[in-house]
Amino acid sequence: MDMKNYNSDNLLDLAKRKLGVDSDYALALQLGVNRSVISRIRTGNRRISAKTIVKIQGITGLTMEDIKRVTNDTRRVFRSQPKRYRDRAMSPAPNPSKATNHIARLFDFVRLKLSLRSNKELANILETDVSVLSHMRTGFRPLSANVIVKIQETTGLSLEGINGILTGKMLPPALPAKKRA
Repeated sequence: MDMKNYNSDNLLDLAKRKLGVDSDYALALQLGVNRSVISRIRTGNRRISAKTIVKIQGITGLTMEDIKRVTNDTRRVFRSQPKRYRDRAMSPAPNPSKATNHIARLFDFVRLKLSLRSNKELANILETDVSVLSHMRTGFRPLSANVIVKIQETTGLSLEGINGILTGKMLPPALPAKKRA
C-alpha cells in the first residue's frame, strides 16, 4: 500500500471551494469540528475520521470515489481509525423504534446485495463485531460513520441512498431476481 502521494489537503481545499468558504476556521464551523482538528489534519498529525468524511459528503455531495480520487487514496478499503475507535457512533437515533426498522432494512439490503448468509459474514465485511452489529440493528447502538463508509464501499450505494433508507424516504434499490435452475 503506497500512501506517499496521499494528500488530505486536497480534500479540505475542495470542500472549502464547494462550500464557498475561504478559511479553515469557516470550514471547521461548517463541518461542526474544532478548527484545531482541521489544522492537525493539514499538518499530518491527525487522520480524517470517517465521521468527518461522511459530514464532508453530506455537505458537498462528493462520493467516496471523488474523495479517494482527490486525496490520491489508493487503498482498496478505507480505514481511518484504529480498531478500538471504529464503532463509535455518529449520533443517537432520533426515534429508536422507527430507526431500528430502517437500520435493519439497510443491513438486510447489504446482506442480499453481497449474497451473505449470516450477520457474522456481514460483520466481517463491515469490520465490526456481530454484537455491535446486533446492537445497531436493534437500536441499542446508533449506526457508526465507519459502518456507513464500509456500506458505501462494498455496495456502491450513495450517501443519499443510505440516508433515504435510514429516514424511510426510500426503499432499498431492487436487486435483480436470481435465476432458478
